[in-house]
Amino acid sequence: MLIYKKLWISFFIVFSQCSFAENHDKYTFDTKILYDDGHERIYLVVEKTGYLKNVGIETAVNTLLIEKRDGLLVIDPGPHKGYLEKIISTVNDNHQLILPPAKWVFNSSAKPENVMGNYALQKSNPTYISSPATAKYMSRNCEACRDDMLKEISSSELSGSEIIIPTYMTTHGSMLHPKFLDWRVISFSCFKETGETLLWNEKAGILYAGGAIFNGSLPSLAKSHIVPLIQALEVLRKLNIKQVVGTGTVTSFDDFKKSAITRNLDYLSLLYRTVKQNYLSSVFRLNNRSIYPFQEFRYLRGFEKRHDLNYQKALHDIELESFDQMKTCSPLMVELFKKKPSQYFKGDLGNSVPLEFEKISPGLFSFQGLIEEFSTKNNGLVSNFSFIMGDNCIAVIDTGGSFIAGKSFIAAIKKISSKPICFVINTHAHPDHTGGNKAFKQLSPSPEFIAHKNFTPAHVNRIEIYNKRLFELMGKKDTLEPYVATKEVEGVLQIDLGDRKLSLTAWDTAHTNHDLTVFDHKSGALIAGDLLFVEHIPVIDGSLNGWIEVTNELIGLFERRANKQFVETVIPGHGPPQEDDKGLKNQLMYLMDLKKAVKGALRDNISLQEAMKTIDLKSAKIWRNGDDYSRRNISAAYAELEWED
Repeated sequence: MLIYKKLWISFFIVFSQCSFAENHDKYTFDTKILYDDGHERIYLVVEKTGYLKNVGIETAVNTLLIEKRDGLLVIDPGPHKGYLEKIISTVNDNHQLILPPAKWVFNSSAKPENVMGNYALQKSNPTYISSPATAKYMSRNCEACRDDMLKEISSSELSGSEIIIPTYMTTHGSMLHPKFLDWRVISFSCFKETGETLLWNEKAGILYAGGAIFNGSLPSLAKSHIVPLIQALEVLRKLNIKQVVGTGTVTSFDDFKKSAITRNLDYLSLLYRTVKQNYLSSVFRLNNRSIYPFQEFRYLRGFEKRHDLNYQKALHDIELESFDQMKTCSPLMVELFKKKPSQYFKGDLGNSVPLEFEKISPGLFSFQGLIEEFSTKNNGLVSNFSFIMGDNCIAVIDTGGSFIAGKSFIAAIKKISSKPICFVINTHAHPDHTGGNKAFKQLSPSPEFIAHKNFTPAHVNRIEIYNKRLFELMGKKDTLEPYVATKEVEGVLQIDLGDRKLSLTAWDTAHTNHDLTVFDHKSGALIAGDLLFVEHIPVIDGSLNGWIEVTNELIGLFERRANKQFVETVIPGHGPPQEDDKGLKNQLMYLMDLKKAVKGALRDNISLQEAMKTIDLKSAKIWRNGDDYSRRNISAAYAELEWED
C-alpha cells in the first residue's frame, strides 16, 4: 500500500505540474513601450502563440495598456481572466515595474475575444467604455458568443463568467474621456457591424484600430462593407501615424507600422476592382484567374482561407451596388482630426445665470441655494451644489434643479478653471439636486455620472411625477431625463482628481434609500447632500430611525483622534456650510423629538389626521419651510413607527 501511495503522490505532482504548465503556456506575450512622456506611458502587448486562431482565421487581439499615475486604461482585455493576468504579469516582468490598478476598460469591438475578459477587472471597479453600437451588440450576442468561444479555446475560466456591458458611452469625433483628452474616438460602427471604434492619439502618433485593420494578416470583410471601408481607410492613411495597432497574428513589431493601412487598403481596393470586373464579365466564382492578381498578398497569414470568404462578401456587396442597394456610410471628415483636444459644451452657455460660489478651501467651491420652493423666478436654484478641483480634473457634486441651473454651473466653473469635468456625483435623486444633469450630459467628452447603487430605480420610478410637478411650478417640460449611472457605489468608492482623493460613501436608508456623501481628503470637507439640512427643515423620504442613526454617525466624524482623518467642514444639501457639529446636533434633536412625539401619539391611539393637527415641536421652530413639510414628516414617521413593537 505504501508503494501505491508513493506512486500516486508522484503521479499527482507530475500531473499538477503538467496542468500548471499547460495553463500558463497556452499563451505567451511580447511587449513594447510605444510612448512615454512622463505623464502617460503606452504599452503594446502582442500574443505570439496563436492562442485564438480557432476563434477566427489568424485572429489575435493586440492589447494596449495606458499607464497614468492614478490608474491604468486597458484597451481590449482579451477573452478571460488568465489571459489578462498573463498580459499584466508580462508587462511587469519585462519592464520591471508594478502596473497600477485598472480604472478604465475600453472595448473597441463586441467580438468575444476582445471583451470577455472584462470581468477579470471588476475588483478594481473600473469604468467600462465603448460605443453605443458595441454595447448594444454585446447585450444581444455575448451570451451565445461566450458559449461558442468556450468550445474553441476550452478555457474553464470562461464557463459561467460574468458578461460586463460598458456603461460609459463614447461619441464619434469626441475625445475618449475627460482624463484621456489626447485620444480621439473614430466610430466604425457603420463600416463594421460589430461596432468597431478606433482611437487616434495625434501627440503619440498611435492609431488603435482593433478589428478595422489587420497587422501581418489578410484583412477580413466579415461583418464589413467593402466600399465604405475602403473610403474610411483612405482618410486614415492621411494621418501622421507612427504606429497602427490592429488585429491579427504578427511576426514582429514592424508589423505595426503605418504601412499596415496601405497594405489593407491596397488589398481591398484590388479585391473590389477584380470582383467587380468578374461580376461584369459574369464570373461569379473564385478561380485561378481571380487568384492571379493577388500574388503579392499570398504571403499574408490567413490568405488561403480568408481570401475566398472576402471574395464572396465583396461579390455580395457589388450585387447590391448594381441594384442601388449598396451600404452607404457618412464619410470620415478630415476636419474631425483637426479639433483641439478639449472638453466642450455642445450648445450655448450665453444665457446662463451668474452664480456666486463660496471658496470653502483651495480647490473646493460651493454654491448655496435659496431656502424656498421651485419657481420660474429662482430657476430651480434651491439647493446647494459644489465642485472640487484636482491637478487633472474636476468633480461636480449635485447639479441644481433645472437645465438653466446646470448650464449656469458649467459657465461658472469655466470662469474659474479650464480643467475638464471628469465626474458628476449625485448625492440622491431629488430633482433640486439632479435637474442640472441634463446640461452636464451636453459636455463632450461626457463626465462620468456616479451615484448610490439604489439611485437609478429611485430616479426611474419617480421621474414622471417629478417632471409633472416641476412643470406646474416652473412651466418647463422634461426637466429631468432618464439617468444611467456609469458607476454605482456600494460601500465606499475612492476617486482621484490628480493629487486629490475623494471618498464616496453609500449610506443605509436615511433621508432617502440612496444617500451618498463625498469626503475630500485634502480639505477635510464632507459634502453631505440632504443627510444634513441647515435652516431648511429636514424632509423625510426614507427612514426616520435610519436618519437618526446616520446623523449620529456623521456627528462622530467630527471627533478628533490621532491616526484618524476627521471632518472639519460639512456642506449640507440646504443652508450654509458648518465648521462644527452644531447643525447635525440641531437636526438630530428635531428627528428625536419627532420620533418621541409620534410614538406618544401612537401609544395614546391618536389617529394620523389628529396627530398632524396636534403635534407641535419646539425643535421645529428654528427651521424655515416648516409649514410645507412638518405635516409630511409626521405622516412619514407615523407610517414607519406604527409597525414597531
